[in-house]
Amino acid sequence: MKILIIGNGGTGKSTLAQKMGAELNIPITYLDLIMWDKNWDRLPEREFIKRLDKITPAKDWIIEGWGYHSTLAQRIEKADVIIYLQYPLEFCLKSVLERNKKYNNKKNPFDPFEDDRLSNQPLFEEAIRTMHKDYEPELRKWLSQWEYSLKKIFVFKSRAELEKGYAAILEAINKSRQKT
Repeated sequence: MKILIIGNGGTGKSTLAQKMGAELNIPITYLDLIMWDKNWDRLPEREFIKRLDKITPAKDWIIEGWGYHSTLAQRIEKADVIIYLQYPLEFCLKSVLERNKKYNNKKNPFDPFEDDRLSNQPLFEEAIRTMHKDYEPELRKWLSQWEYSLKKIFVFKSRAELEKGYAAILEAINKSRQKT
């Protein structure tokens, strides 16, 4: 089962992936861990694609994160299940600020940054705003192209919706796994 979890920063993609990976016994790839180093340097796109190409042929995976936008359509195509956390902009901004306060000068298990996150808060905010304004509309267009396919696509607009719908995600995954 190939599961893609996408959404803007601060939506809880990594936490959801960790929970699902443990419950379903599926390996997880946290894209921030392969895309960034601890010095805030981004992996070149070609190298990112090479790493992604080693992961996606596997029978089972959970990939969470946005990574390079240019690779998102490919991940959507390869996924059996897509979970899109389409949370409001203000929620994402607040959530990332809270996370950066919690992990300032500390290790977060889902990304490589260990230093002063708060000094980079403007960069996080800019990225979240860009994602919301420019990339998420394109993502929704791509997802609409798969609406009538065999892919299971789940869209949640809040953490409360996700909590209510989580059992339905697992049920759909387990039904699909039984068929294979």
